[in-house]
Amino acid sequence: AIDADTGMLSGSLGVLKYGQVVFSVSLSNAGGEGCSGGYSASLLQNLTIDVLTVNHRPSFDLAFSTQLVAEGARQTFPDIAINIAKGGWGEESQTVEFEYTILEGPPGLLEQMSILCEADVLSSACVSGTAFLQVTPAAHRWGTTVVGVWAKDDGGVARGGNDTSAVLNLTITVQSVNSA
Repeated sequence: AIDADTGMLSGSLGVLKYGQVVFSVSLSNAGGEGCSGGYSASLLQNLTIDVLTVNHRPSFDLAFSTQLVAEGARQTFPDIAINIAKGGWGEESQTVEFEYTILEGPPGLLEQMSILCEADVLSSACVSGTAFLQVTPAAHRWGTTVVGVWAKDDGGVARGGNDTSAVLNLTITVQSVNSA
């Protein structure tokens, strides 16, 4: 709509939609054609508006927030991350990877940890809706650590986009193994 007093153009966009809109506008007055033969409307002017895409944050759920593992040996837990979504409409070709940080717990409790996406082969780039947890606790160490996990897509942050999910907490408890 065009405000008659200010001439400002306003409108609303469809959610998660982008593309190009072209429309024509003319101005007119209520005076009509005057005695000098003037026109009451201007020539049509074409306006083009480009609505550009913005990347939307990926999302996922943790199937469980606490996991028990045995010390010393690498272990794999399927489907820890579920409902992996790459963002909004039109973002199907993006890939999602998982990142994490240790939030609390004894230093050095975990030698290695990764969240790998299910594909033909385990990989860090998600193409499906679930991911595995692989964790290797340190030998002869036990305790509990809290890990902040988030998903990051390759869509970038241009024009105010968001490529990082909310952080979800995963608690990992390493139990002692009886080696007697």
